[in-house]
Amino acid sequence: MEKIYSKLGRLADLKRVADFLQDFTGFIKVDQGILFYLDSKLIASMWKGETVDIRDIFRRLPGEFLIEVYQCSRGELKEMLGRGILPEVEEETSVRRVLLDSYNTIYNYIDSNSYEVTVIPKRYSSDRGIVIFKDREEILGVYHSKDKTLEGSRALSKIKAIFAVSEVKGLIREISEEEIKEYMRTYPKGILKRFISLEDLLKEIKSRAPDKVLYNDSLMDILTEEPSLIEINGSMYIVSKDRKVVYAFFRDYRGDKAYRYIKNYCLFRDMEIKIYSLNSEEYRMFRDFKDIKVKG
Repeated sequence: MEKIYSKLGRLADLKRVADFLQDFTGFIKVDQGILFYLDSKLIASMWKGETVDIRDIFRRLPGEFLIEVYQCSRGELKEMLGRGILPEVEEETSVRRVLLDSYNTIYNYIDSNSYEVTVIPKRYSSDRGIVIFKDREEILGVYHSKDKTLEGSRALSKIKAIFAVSEVKGLIREISEEEIKEYMRTYPKGILKRFISLEDLLKEIKSRAPDKVLYNDSLMDILTEEPSLIEINGSMYIVSKDRKVVYAFFRDYRGDKAYRYIKNYCLFRDMEIKIYSLNSEEYRMFRDFKDIKVKG
């Protein structure tokens, strides 16, 4: 038995997950219910261990619930159904359920990884606020109420304001980069800050032809007036502007340490230098990588 999916969602999300599964044998756990599938066909559904119609499960589900998908063999599935009981499934340990005294309390439960924080106000129990954090910074916000959905800064303001009028419960779980991308695709207006890895940023810039290719020029002579990425021998990188070095990185070296290494390297070796002009957005994105800043 293997858990292959776990995410907070609503009934529409559950239906999308079920439709997406191909040649699937296993079960989907939702709140106190469980749906059994054989070759992607629903063969049984239970609520609190009792066999019920799937429509009854849909009616009993809360507005938002944890969707867990487990894949197993036909033999394991037959054994579970043969016992006639709800299988004992390990509870999702990655979701922390906490009471939040204030919005800032969230920071007591997150670190530099990526997190989905779902805020549930007691006074408005059907409302849900969701904030995605990365490196302890808010990068996406959504607020669902009965009559509308707020995204971005409006959602974040609503979530922060709710603490003044209601007790608030928080569901906090670590999420993957792919889940963050899915949130950004689903709620593009909810993006507060766009994150991209340094590797992906390089790949994006280098997907186009360089503006210049030089050989064995002096390092000081190749620094550019306009924002540019300078690649040296395919693995060393400098970002320059106003003919100054702003950022530098090479393998595990970052910032001043990387720049010192690159300067020494360029004194004694042949070089192939590729220069890529950066637009304002690309140049701004390098600011997110604080460790590559050259200070000296």
